[in-house]
Amino acid sequence: MTPVNDGPIKLIVCPKCHAPIRRSVRYGSVIKRTLIEMEQVKKKTVDMCSTQLLISVTERDEMKRYFPLVLEMLLSKLDKADLMMSKLLFIKDQITILSKLAEIKKNVQLLLPVTFLRDKINKQIDVCSSNITKPIYINFLFEKEIIRISLLAEAYVMSYMHNKPILSSAIMFAHIRCTRSLDNPKELEHIIHRLERGVMALKEEEEIKHIRKMLDSLQERLNLHMLFKILEEKNHKLLDGAIFRQGQWYKCSQGHVYWNQGSGSEPKVDQCPEC
Repeated sequence: MTPVNDGPIKLIVCPKCHAPIRRSVRYGSVIKRTLIEMEQVKKKTVDMCSTQLLISVTERDEMKRYFPLVLEMLLSKLDKADLMMSKLLFIKDQITILSKLAEIKKNVQLLLPVTFLRDKINKQIDVCSSNITKPIYINFLFEKEIIRISLLAEAYVMSYMHNKPILSSAIMFAHIRCTRSLDNPKELEHIIHRLERGVMALKEEEEIKHIRKMLDSLQERLNLHMLFKILEEKNHKLLDGAIFRQGQWYKCSQGHVYWNQGSGSEPKVDQCPEC
């Protein structure tokens, strides 16, 4: 079998079960060449992902405004020549966490005028952001902590909205220093107490869903509808997943390896961008 000089980069497959063939005496030279090309694909994928991350960060001013030092430390790790995909995805997860914290902080500034409540949220956000670059960082735990902080911020905003009539007095507003001073429904008080208990408080997915359901129910019952969400998950996609799909990397007749995002078996462009 002669190697393919122009087309998608992929291993030859078994004609019966279609499993990729990685070892074969007969096709050893073809397999070896394809594996070398796949290593080139890995390196180019890392470079493309690094570029996409940098572009995504430049489009998010809140991160640069609220966490300049942490962000600079994370971005500096992308410049290393020996950067591997596993490390890059780890950095991407850290930047995603930072992006979510920045959105919570921005929305709390807009939706929560009660200073002592806003300061409590900001303090927890700052603690979480400072721990991102430390060895204690474990992504799924930080994801749960972000959910806890966003739910607590939402509960505080609901508390403010419910107590807005009594807070309209500047004198009363100045004397509000703790949540006990506010007249909240018992269900809301219970949620706030649970979410305030400490870092990494929510251990089970079911509890998170239960609190989310209770907050939604209270918003409907008390007519406390916020202008926008504290945290919108869909706003934090930093990488294009199409880069990782099979069949998107091609090799031209001159041996250049390039990414060609098409649909199905059809390439997006007809010619190698290098030649």
